[in-house]
Amino acid sequence: MVRETDVRGSGATYWYTPGGGIEDGETALAAAVRELAEETGHVVEPESVVGPVIRQVSLISFAGRETEQHEEFFVVRASDIVETVGRQLTQDEHETMDELVWRTAADLAHEPLPVWPSVLRGPWDFLDSSGDAVDLGVELRTARVHRRGARVLLIDREGGTPRILMIRGHDPHQPDRAFWFTPGGGIEPGEAPRAAAVRELAEETGHVLEHGELHGPVWRRTALFDFASRPYTQHEEIFVGRLEDAEARARTTAEWSAIEAETIDEVAWMTQEEVRDASIEVFPRELREPWDAFVDWDGVTRDLGVESE
Repeated sequence: MVRETDVRGSGATYWYTPGGGIEDGETALAAAVRELAEETGHVVEPESVVGPVIRQVSLISFAGRETEQHEEFFVVRASDIVETVGRQLTQDEHETMDELVWRTAADLAHEPLPVWPSVLRGPWDFLDSSGDAVDLGVELRTARVHRRGARVLLIDREGGTPRILMIRGHDPHQPDRAFWFTPGGGIEPGEAPRAAAVRELAEETGHVLEHGELHGPVWRRTALFDFASRPYTQHEEIFVGRLEDAEARARTTAEWSAIEAETIDEVAWMTQEEVRDASIEVFPRELREPWDAFVDWDGVTRDLGVESE
């Protein structure tokens, strides 16, 4: 099995079987033999290959592109490998392929990362196939995105009643699903959580803080959510900032990405009562509860655990 990361797209990591596109004038069997040799270095004779044992249509999201691939899967036994040569990877494969290892059915049944085709998580009855290929229909390969995130609870204490800055947005694939959330987002490669929180706050709201002006993290959590038909697991650190510190310097112009411009509907200051009584979803949901834990933070980071949104 090959472990790959979509470094130019979603950033998702998953496992898949060796293989790829069929070239012009090439049969599916010839393509399978060629791809096996190029990606793994294992060379087999076409006559020793069994199948196809499985057929399916895979809807693949990779490197920002959506592809419909009609696939045939063949079986090759390790005992039929005639020689092992150097792998011949493309530049893209060098960038995206992380690991090449032998896996068992038990391994894949409990593998936390996505496995393609997903039938490999079940019994491997196809190993004893001697008849027609099994048609598995259509499989959507939308891999779960695993990433780290950072968020800011920006507090305005002027006027006696604390308010925090919230963003109202919606899912572009479910326009009727609206929700309030705090400024923040994914941590870029090599970026510290505190730096990501400061950057995201400025990009989404225009409020600028120095790294040292953030307090916390006051909360840590793992958020499980779907957005734009893609599942995410985001390990978040949530910091507190003070509006009075941000007002010590000029605001910048918010720099929304294309998806943010499409999905952000409002940026507003809200009291705890307004958040508590909001008619739409609020993330994290603890914001509906009293705010004492972070308005007057005691210096202890609290783990909120895993939350499904």
